[in-house]
Amino acid sequence: TQQELASIKMLFTQGRLKEVLSAANLMIKHFPKSVILYNILGATNARLKNFDSAIANYKKAIKIKPDFAEAHNNIGNVLRANGDLQKAIESYDIATKINSFYSEAFSNKGNTFRSMGKLEKAIECYNQAIKINPGFAEAYNNMGNVYKSAGKQDKAIKNYKQAINLK
Repeated sequence: TQQELASIKMLFTQGRLKEVLSAANLMIKHFPKSVILYNILGATNARLKNFDSAIANYKKAIKIKPDFAEAHNNIGNVLRANGDLQKAIESYDIATKINSFYSEAFSNKGNTFRSMGKLEKAIECYNQAIKINPGFAEAYNNMGNVYKSAGKQDKAIKNYKQAINLK
């Protein structure tokens, strides 16, 4: 039910992750085709650093709903956290092909390129995220970090100021 789902989401927000796993696993038995529950299970396992379980849950959601861009983005986040940067890029690419207005996936892809030292590609991704969502403070902040890494202090400051203005 919606009430049970809201309760699980609240537990997640409160960081009561073991309780989330217990409640969501119980609920999934009654709603085995719930992409939302599999996404919650994936996110919970990711927070617990159970990366294989997180990816398995996201893949279950994708099997039910292949165009579930959020699950592809979330797989990218898990892969990036686990150091598999090239596969993370591939997951973000799938997410943005499904939803070309998915600013968060473009920003996450930018973060991954930044980790790979591909600063120009990172900037392209942040610019795309900002083009989609001009109020995306985090993307401006991330772009500031890239410019700072590249020694372009003026551009870094400009982006940091924009992030501060937005948030």
